[in-house]
Amino acid sequence: MLLSVITLLFISVTSLAVQTFSGYIVQNGHQKALKIGSQVYFLIAANDDVKAQLNKLKSRDFVSGLGSTVSSSTVRLETIDFVGLANFLGLWMSPLGLFQVTDFSSLSLYSTASSSSKSALNYSITPADGNAWGMFLTDSDQIYYSNLTVTESKASIRFFDVQTGAFQREVALSKISK
Repeated sequence: MLLSVITLLFISVTSLAVQTFSGYIVQNGHQKALKIGSQVYFLIAANDDVKAQLNKLKSRDFVSGLGSTVSSSTVRLETIDFVGLANFLGLWMSPLGLFQVTDFSSLSLYSTASSSSKSALNYSITPADGNAWGMFLTDSDQIYYSNLTVTESKASIRFFDVQTGAFQREVALSKISK
């Protein structure tokens, strides 16, 4: 009997243990779910910040964060640490040149200043306030911090000085293809 009680307590405690969850958002009506392989978990936000970030995500977006399993089909998400925005994938035209966003971590910029100029950049998108997302871009020389807003056909990247946080410039992008 004592062994059974200890086993049940252990199972209860370990099911609430915080762990990393990464997968794709699936929209089911107003309910968001996280698809990890063939398993689908309904998502519960642990706080208002996570709830606001989840509300900004759409089907096919990628999310990685910390959470705990509430049941076999429900995850309580404590934090969102990284997102991949499906709407950001594709080709984008901007005053800087052509952005080719190939996946959730890398993009290429073909500069309008030179027909042979191509820059390969890595990027990471994180939660931010309002409709924007925080975006860090890196090339072989430096790190750039910006805010990204994106819709189906338009995007805007607002660059800030990494040291001071001062606004530097805004780049408008128009989607060419998905």
